[in-house]
Amino acid sequence: MSLKSFPLKSLFIGLFLFSTAEAAVITQNTTGALPTVLLGFSLGQSVTTPSDGPWNNLTFNWVSTGGNPYAIGSLFLLSQPYTGVTANLSASTIGYIDSTSTIAGGKWAFAASTTIQANTQYYFYMSAAFNGSVEVLYSVLNPYSGGSEWFSALGGPYTDLGLTDLQFQLEGTTPEPGTFLLGIVGLTALVLFRRN
Repeated sequence: MSLKSFPLKSLFIGLFLFSTAEAAVITQNTTGALPTVLLGFSLGQSVTTPSDGPWNNLTFNWVSTGGNPYAIGSLFLLSQPYTGVTANLSASTIGYIDSTSTIAGGKWAFAASTTIQANTQYYFYMSAAFNGSVEVLYSVLNPYSGGSEWFSALGGPYTDLGLTDLQFQLEGTTPEPGTFLLGIVGLTALVLFRRN
């Protein structure tokens, strides 16, 4: 069968399916199970990525006392610590990478193209305050060595709590293999089409 008679639609569907990856946990803290009441408080967490990145299609969440993913309001992703007030978090904040208000299944979802690198520390900060209807879990004595909890009371400045970590999960996909293969196959298909 010649390439001209091969259904183009099948080629593109096959390439799409081959290039997609399933989301996997990048890093998380699931140690400890102490609940915290969050009326008027905003939270943050610094995290450190492992060595097998980069990743995109990122999601992030806290863990509620019921063990479920939880997110509320907007979440900012920064490349450096933030000690300002919650109301001043914006795209012009120093170290800004991205922000999202999209929540699905209790998880914040960033734009698919937002990418984080391996062996790097990142900072996640909420710009909204909890209304007290949900408690999230945290742990003490720094069980997560890659970062720490950040805390803002009643819209005030964010403070690094040092030896405390929130329970959280950061997920994403590794883009390179599928994207690279898609580019190679696409270029090959174009060359073959031009020859015929």
